[in-house]
Order: sequence, then structure tokens, then C-alpha cells
Amino acid sequence: MVKQTKKIILSALLLFVILFTSDCANQLPPGGGEVDKIPPEIISVYPADGALNFSDDYFELEFSEYVDKRSVKEAIFISPALEGNTDISWTGKTLTVTFPEKLRENTTYNITIGTDVADFNNRNKMSQ
Repeated sequence: MVKQTKKIILSALLLFVILFTSDCANQLPPGGGEVDKIPPEIISVYPADGALNFSDDYFELEFSEYVDKRSVKEAIFISPALEGNTDISWTGKTLTVTFPEKLRENTTYNITIGTDVADFNNRNKMSQ
């Protein structure tokens, strides 16, 4: 009887070890949905396009989705060029660029955002 009890205990222990040391499920990322193919867009700007007598020391852009911050930084062109570096900060999908100096009076500045801006998930680039 003792021998049979030992066999049952050993069998149970072996089963326990096998269950807890073997993989029970495949570790895969969750599936779902189609691949994001929609490029990001600028949905609002401050100041408005064509603003006159602008005296603030910053401008803002709001994007339709999260974008790669480095791609945005490399896509911003300001003409005429400013002395020093601009300060760039983010709040969610909104970018604020602060000028390093006061803007010159009676001067037209052009701020261009290139189409190399890419979204965060699939690196879709802006179409315009």
C-alpha cells in the first residue's frame, strides 16, 4: 500500500511539473483591424494663415494624429531665417514652436511644414 501511495504522489508531482513548465499558449501580439494607411494632417494653426501684425513669440500646429516628433522638427522651415534655435514643445497632438528672438517689424515670415512629417504608428507621411 505504501508503494502504491508513493507511485500516486510521484505521478501527481510529475504531472504538476509538466503542466507548469510547458508553454500553454503562443505569445503573439493581439490581432485586429486594418493597417493604418491614413496620413497625418494639420487640422489647426495659430496664427491663422495670412495673419498681419503678428506680435506673439510662438506658433502652434495641431495634427490629426500622433506624429513622429523628429520628422516634424526636420520639416519646419522659417523664412527669413531666425538667429538662434527655436524651442519646440508638445502637448498631445499639438506642437508649439517658440521663436528665439522677437520677430522683426514690417517683415513677412513664411513658415512651411514639409511633407516628410510621419505619423507615429505606421510612418505614413503627410500628403500635402
